[in-house]
Amino acid sequence: MESLPEKIGGCRIVAKLGQGGMGAVFRARHETLGREVAVKLLPPACTQNPEYVQRFLREARAAAQLQHPNVVQVYDAGEQGGQFYITMELVDGTSLAHRLLAEGLLPEHEALGYLVQAARGLAAAHARGLIHRDIKPENLLINRENMLKIADFGLVTAGSEASALTQEGAMLGTPLYMSPEQGEGQAADARSDLYSLGVTFFRAMTGSTPYNAPTPIGIIYKHKYEPTPDPKSLKPGLSPATSQLLMKLLAKKPEERFQSADEVARTAEALLAQVQTGQAPMHLPVVAPAAVPPSGAMAAVPASAYAPTITPARGQPGVATPMPQVGVATPPSVYAQHPIAPPPPGQVYTPVGQPAYAPAGQPGQMYTPVNQPAQMATPVPGYVPTPGMPLQGAYTPAPAPVRKTSGALVAAAVLLLVALLAGGGFLGYRFYRQEQVAEAKRKAEGLRSSRQYDQAIQLLEAAYVEHPDAAELKVLRDGIEAQSVNERLARLKDRAQQELGDKSYGAAARTYAEAEKLLANHANLPGVEADPSLAERRRKAEDLEQFTRFMEEGRVAEKARQFDAAERAYREAARFEARGGEEAARAATRAQFHGLVAQSEAMETSRNFPEALALLDQAAGLQVGDVAARQERVKKALEYLRLTAEAARMREAGDLRGAAALFDKAIPFAATTEEAETLRVQSRTLTTEAEFASQSMAGEAAMKEKRWKDAQAAWMAALKAKPGNEQATAQLKRARSNELADEATVALKQNDYPGAIAKLQAAQNEDPTNEAVNATLSAVERRAAAIRELAETARKAEAAGDWNAAQSTWSALLTQDPANKTLYEQRANNARYEKSMADCRASLAGGNLQEALRHARAAQPYDPSGGARAQAQIQEIEGRIQALAQAQQKAQMTQNAIAQASTMAAQGQFTEAAGVLSGALQNDPTNAQLVQLRTGIEAVAAVQRGYAKLEGIRQDAEAAIQNAYNADNDKKILAMLNDVQGWKEKLAQGRGAPQAAWQAQQFEAIAASAQAMKAQAREMGALFASLSSVFDGKSASAAKPKANIGGSFGGLGSIGGSGIGFGGIGASADVGDNQKKAGIFAGTARELARCAEHARGLAE
Repeated sequence: MESLPEKIGGCRIVAKLGQGGMGAVFRARHETLGREVAVKLLPPACTQNPEYVQRFLREARAAAQLQHPNVVQVYDAGEQGGQFYITMELVDGTSLAHRLLAEGLLPEHEALGYLVQAARGLAAAHARGLIHRDIKPENLLINRENMLKIADFGLVTAGSEASALTQEGAMLGTPLYMSPEQGEGQAADARSDLYSLGVTFFRAMTGSTPYNAPTPIGIIYKHKYEPTPDPKSLKPGLSPATSQLLMKLLAKKPEERFQSADEVARTAEALLAQVQTGQAPMHLPVVAPAAVPPSGAMAAVPASAYAPTITPARGQPGVATPMPQVGVATPPSVYAQHPIAPPPPGQVYTPVGQPAYAPAGQPGQMYTPVNQPAQMATPVPGYVPTPGMPLQGAYTPAPAPVRKTSGALVAAAVLLLVALLAGGGFLGYRFYRQEQVAEAKRKAEGLRSSRQYDQAIQLLEAAYVEHPDAAELKVLRDGIEAQSVNERLARLKDRAQQELGDKSYGAAARTYAEAEKLLANHANLPGVEADPSLAERRRKAEDLEQFTRFMEEGRVAEKARQFDAAERAYREAARFEARGGEEAARAATRAQFHGLVAQSEAMETSRNFPEALALLDQAAGLQVGDVAARQERVKKALEYLRLTAEAARMREAGDLRGAAALFDKAIPFAATTEEAETLRVQSRTLTTEAEFASQSMAGEAAMKEKRWKDAQAAWMAALKAKPGNEQATAQLKRARSNELADEATVALKQNDYPGAIAKLQAAQNEDPTNEAVNATLSAVERRAAAIRELAETARKAEAAGDWNAAQSTWSALLTQDPANKTLYEQRANNARYEKSMADCRASLAGGNLQEALRHARAAQPYDPSGGARAQAQIQEIEGRIQALAQAQQKAQMTQNAIAQASTMAAQGQFTEAAGVLSGALQNDPTNAQLVQLRTGIEAVAAVQRGYAKLEGIRQDAEAAIQNAYNADNDKKILAMLNDVQGWKEKLAQGRGAPQAAWQAQQFEAIAASAQAMKAQAREMGALFASLSSVFDGKSASAAKPKANIGGSFGGLGSIGGSGIGFGGIGASADVGDNQKKAGIFAGTARELARCAEHARGLAE
């Protein structure tokens, strides 16, 4: 256990948060300011190295320049008692890496919000000339207010302070997130940070980094040379504009990326605004250029602008603290880099929070468990990492060999291998490698035997990175880690059992949880077996803890007669009681019972009998105690009060019969005999007085309200009270007659005229004096006949297809027979629909699409299929209208292209004309005329190029012959020169022919022109070959000393149709002059031979 410093720089150390290559980080409390801070301490071993001290303090100076809401603030730095420290802001929250580890990826709008904040923080740093060089999820912290802060400026470069801390060609950063230029050891500028930012949010939005490989160099190679994968191929739901944003950030060339972090922030913010409204933007928004802030200052930005509204962070709670790293970078204007000090001897850097350089689950994966802080391992005696070993967070090759580019590395490796093979060094290398592997295994086994598992694992991981083909190192490493994990699991289980025995259930649950987490982190490690019982044991311990606590709370509350509180506590305890246990449930029921009884007593005292009875019923249902006597007493009192109160109310309202009945019901519930007898007397009196009057009143009321059945019942009851009463008898018959008349009305509404007539006749028989029934019967009989006649007329019109007549007839029936309104409206609307659709079909037949569309739309509201058939017709017509418009537009565009191409061709712009026609073909690919015109213009261009080349060849030949003529003013040579010059006009004539043919669209003539050009090329080739032979002979003759070259050309006759004869040349010349001429003639021969070859090449 390492000892923690108690106090440094005015801060009292509270706890250690993590360990990294550039020092340890502690949670501390500033004693003067009274706030929590993070304190980074340089390791004691590094304080002996001035370069490390310089780098440590340089980080503090660089980061202290930044004061921005999206950058971790540095407060102080210094030295105390030989210990160097930096005091900085403590971020209470999590990191983007932890969020991604827990959730896989983030919603698009949330990731864009974080991207805006990160870009603003980088913009502030870049404005001061500071380049971060190690942007990755681990260095993006998120506090509880959802504010993102950039941490760890350990690799930052600040112009003039770069000094000797950066080596030229050094590769600083994390390969998974490193820009292509950083991977090559080139200078990094602000755009390198933007690339790393793009990789980070590619990971956040798709769930994967764009490139993965088993080795750092493999990842760096992919960053440089492999195409960037489309984010939408990994996350199809991503909006196209956001995908474009990521692809632009990940451009291979810096000049093709965004050119500033401010531009990224404003673009991402505009995208976020669209995404938050539910849009899926298709293209990157165009943002106005930002004003350039003053040098060395940050433009004023409102505080609210730093944290766009996004979903609250769902990451694990805790304190996110910038992890210490190593390395430096350069500002945009500085490209020279300087040496960086290597790690202290004997120290191995442990990868943090992610696989070293391989995705999870790939062979060769070696990593520290996730969510553990980075730490610098205890030095392993006798083992020093090989220079150039990949280190997480700061990948720094050895200082000695300066790596310029990836190509230089490959060349150096090849040369080294050749040299080793040539000198027999390869066997030595293999022996050296085996010795290193064996030594690492021996030391690891020694550490294993002394149970120093962590050091053994670190040693084997470092050796495996150097010798990735030594699989036995990984096997041994996994075995040691499995042994370590199994021993820790056994200790945790023993401790949990002891805690259970001591009834420390909470402590036991936490111990089991710790064992579960340990097992989950190593679930895939060979030799570590799963233990499904851990989860069950933890849950049982947690349940026991909760059960004990709630049972004690219940007992205390029950003793104080706080029965509701006691019941709640017992119910909570029951949730955690062991399966089959009933102690808590019984206790809860008991507390509930006593509580209900106590409440019922209070309700009975206040004469609230309904509530008292309800409470007693609940208590009885619990079956804890006998409350039957209480229930019976309350029920009787409740029923007596209810019945007598209701009877009094009904008597006051004039309902004497109802009041009498209620008095009768209340008699059994009377408390005394006197009360019962009083009730009997009241009931008899009310019944006698009210019987006939009440029934008569009920009958009259029912008659007024046309409640014929009620009226009949009332009058029958009245007749029972007074048999033979004439008024009651007459009213009874009238009520029966009116009831039958109402039934006839119902039949009429159902278009049942026979049924209506039968009902009216029965009503007439019941009460012949009912004039209303008599009149209605006559009217219904006439009306039924008229309606039948109209309906038949409408049906005939439909059958004849006379939809106008059918519609008007059905509409007329609406007023004649309102009872069947729905039926007639349907038939009328159907007629309207058929009429409009017939008109639509006629318009279509006549080719009038707009008129047809109008009729179809008019039919839609009346479509009996709910508008489906009319809509289908509308869509068909609209499709035809659209197709017609598109065809007309396409034809117009084609004609415009042909006209433009013709104008260009007339001006000799054949290539441009071909381009115009190709563009038109993209719009109208099946247009045969366009295809023919483009083919023709391309052929014209080819012929023109051929003639241009022939003219160039002719000019070269003319120049060669002119040179020979200048050396020897021979008339024969002059004739040759004139002949070659005469070809100029022939070529000009040939060149104009295809252009004229294309303008006249005589495409066969264009092909003939091409063949004519080739024929002329062959003819010129033959001519130049013949002339070359002539000058070869002339050169040979001239080279002979004092030779009489007369007759050298004798017998040649006509060459190439030129009519030139060479028979009479002969003269003596000075030997020196002849030698000079011979050289000129030989050069002319060679030039003509070359021209002949080129001309023949054009003829092929």
